[in-house]
Amino acid sequence: NFIFRLASAKEYLFKFSVLLCSLSALVFEIVIASSQFWCFWEFDDKLVQIVSFGLWEAYYPQEFNVSGTVTKILVHTPINSTWNISPEFQYAQSLIMWAVTMKPVVLIFSAIAINIGCMKDPFIEMQLYCYKVAALVLCVSSIFTSVSVSC
Repeated sequence: NFIFRLASAKEYLFKFSVLLCSLSALVFEIVIASSQFWCFWEFDDKLVQIVSFGLWEAYYPQEFNVSGTVTKILVHTPINSTWNISPEFQYAQSLIMWAVTMKPVVLIFSAIAINIGCMKDPFIEMQLYCYKVAALVLCVSSIFTSVSVSC
């Protein structure tokens, strides 16, 4: 009886960890996508020396002279169609957005697999298929994230 309970506890721990990993991957992806400091570029300019790019906004420190006092302020501006954006940055934007949209698919297939496993007569083949699809999509989206962050 104790061994049966231990096996059952391991099964629930496995199911919970799959769901927790899928959810944490989604949260991590959203944090990366919404990061202000996604990519840094340096410039040979007296006004703007360094610019940090998020996916949709750029941030740079700029000095202002206010009544004889020099004040440094972090300025942010949206990245829109008026910007001349490199193809690498556009690819990185697209890859990170694909990765973000793929993470809910991982979560859905993981939840379906867990739901199938909780049925009275589970379809083991269907459950394994759902886990395999979730793992494949998670691997592909992780590759997208790695490539986009490394630019």
